[in-house]
Amino acid sequence: MPRLSAILVAPKTPGNIGAVARSLANFDGDELVLVPPRCKVTTRSYSRARGGERFLDERRVVPSLSDLDDYHALLATTGILGGHGNLRRTPAETDAIGDVLPGGDARVGLVFGREDVGLDNEEIELCDHVVHIPACEDYPVLNLSHAACVVLYEAYMAARTDESGVRHPPRSEKQALVSLFEDLVGRVKDESMTNEDEIVLALKRVLVRSDVTQAEFGALFKFLRHVEDQL
Repeated sequence: MPRLSAILVAPKTPGNIGAVARSLANFDGDELVLVPPRCKVTTRSYSRARGGERFLDERRVVPSLSDLDDYHALLATTGILGGHGNLRRTPAETDAIGDVLPGGDARVGLVFGREDVGLDNEEIELCDHVVHIPACEDYPVLNLSHAACVVLYEAYMAARTDESGVRHPPRSEKQALVSLFEDLVGRVKDESMTNEDEIVLALKRVLVRSDVTQAEFGALFKFLRHVEDQL
């Protein structure tokens, strides 16, 4: 079963941090990660945690999302959808999160943005996929702790269906394959190719949705290395 963590980017409300810790306890979470918070963890955090205090005690603080290579996949959350063709903000809805959730014992980070402005495009690009909670068009943006509760619930329910124990490659290995693919795209592109960034981003999304196993990944990486040697 995948191990689910909540990653909060620059949260500014101690109570929200505590409420997310409680949701982690509710849905068998693995870890609480803070990407430098704009507030301290306080007694208010602990009063809101209620059963999830250990996540506050054991919380990890990292400088940026790029420092989370120990995860197999990062799933960004957004309340702002992109227009047609905007791959960076083309999400899966939360009830389809199982379609993009790695299986086996993969470590999966669910990334939540700031209470006021969410995640920026650069942060979303560091993630492997995007999920969105459908809500009323008149007021579609949820409170941070409420959004985390919904996404953790949906991910937990999806994760419970996968007990295969199949090994999956970590993000560091996937990123190495994406870098190799990006290099190959750069070497074969011509004037007719104007969207190489989107081609590379599409591969990242496919790697997450395909739930690629370690063996499949190894075969694909070996083939691309062979292609590289032929160029």
